[in-house]
Amino acid sequence: MKVHVGVDAGSGYVHTITGTSANMHDVSKLLLDSAHDAIPYYEYCRDHGIAPFIDLNADRGRPPVYKDDFTINDDGVPVCREGHVMRRDGTESAKGRTKFKCSKISFVSGNVTCTCENPCSDAKYGRTVHLAIEDNPRLFNDPPRSSREWKWNIMQGLLRNAATNVRKWTIN
Repeated sequence: MKVHVGVDAGSGYVHTITGTSANMHDVSKLLLDSAHDAIPYYEYCRDHGIAPFIDLNADRGRPPVYKDDFTINDDGVPVCREGHVMRRDGTESAKGRTKFKCSKISFVSGNVTCTCENPCSDAKYGRTVHLAIEDNPRLFNDPPRSSREWKWNIMQGLLRNAATNVRKWTIN
């Protein structure tokens, strides 16, 4: 059994006591700012089954061209050679990769067509890219930084932080 005790920083009074089983993870998600955007944090998270939510730090760099024909934007999302940000098309967790497709694909009247003036691929569904997390865990996150899940978790973290700051201000 683990006992978790919450103590008010100003008064020193205990305000919460909870217990959890000793064999349970205490952390399933890690929310950090871009100062912590370094491979060891991502490796630690992977080794401990923790989902990292860490903003990319532009100063740590990223490859200007990846796999010879596309780049990676600030959110770790592929951008085709025509400059179009690709759209996430699912995550294959068992294979440790995320799939992205051309954002210029149209499904009008059941017909699949690429509406780009200079298509990057002859494939019916346009250019498809699989990003393997192990290739670069900094850039290729699960969930991807462009996903709703990523944005929701970041917002929840910001709201919790704001609520904590308000509580500290009102208590003191």
